[in-house]
Amino acid sequence: MNSSAAALLLTLACAIAAPALSQDSDVSGTVRDGLGNPLPGIKVTGWHHHPAGGAEGSYSTTNAQGRFELKSVGRVVFFRDPKFQPLSYIRRAEEMSFTVTLQPGSEDRQLPNCPSGKEPGKRYGSFLVPTGTKVRRRQHDPDNWKFFITPPKSKTEGPLVLWAGVNLGGGDRAPEEWLLDANSVVERWVPGGYDARGKAPDGKNWRYFISPVDVAFYLDASDEATRFFDRIIDSACFRQQLAGDATKQDR
Repeated sequence: MNSSAAALLLTLACAIAAPALSQDSDVSGTVRDGLGNPLPGIKVTGWHHHPAGGAEGSYSTTNAQGRFELKSVGRVVFFRDPKFQPLSYIRRAEEMSFTVTLQPGSEDRQLPNCPSGKEPGKRYGSFLVPTGTKVRRRQHDPDNWKFFITPPKSKTEGPLVLWAGVNLGGGDRAPEEWLLDANSVVERWVPGGYDARGKAPDGKNWRYFISPVDVAFYLDASDEATRFFDRIIDSACFRQQLAGDATKQDR
């Protein structure tokens, strides 16, 4: 990810991270595999929240004994390694030391190629949006576009946001506040990148999907809207001109 794209994603994460939820403190712990063996070399990250607003990453790597330390971070601690499924651990406010177990997984950063024939819709970035779907477009900068998708027969729900353009992808975590507010979260590596899904206490759903080139996310979606949005996200594929055709046709 280039510096411009990294700054865009950091701005998004900081904008939606509430300092009141951070409860920053020094934390430490141990990372193990399913057999109880310590895992060295695991990347560990947390967000340090500034009193005046905004946040920045604090980083560590587990040592030979699987131990790590982070200074002044919020309640979500992220554990990342391509050989294991991603884990975003939400600690209790008073929990300063803990042990986590990582499950085996694999990382595949290659999207499948887009079909060569005619498709039942239009590609916005790497995502196929069905014909007849309402799409609003906003240019974020000269090389990046945001597309806002609303479900059929709905004027109020949504949107699904497709963020398409140059060098946007490559991240590996959902926004901190979304994780904190969720009753349940499922994270995984998927072909092309990282995928997280959560359900809020009110039963609404969210999803945060990152491919090597694009980002897609929605928040506060009903089950019906979720099914529609997920079909679009799951259509992600690779093509040479990711956003060009859609942006030109929608002017």
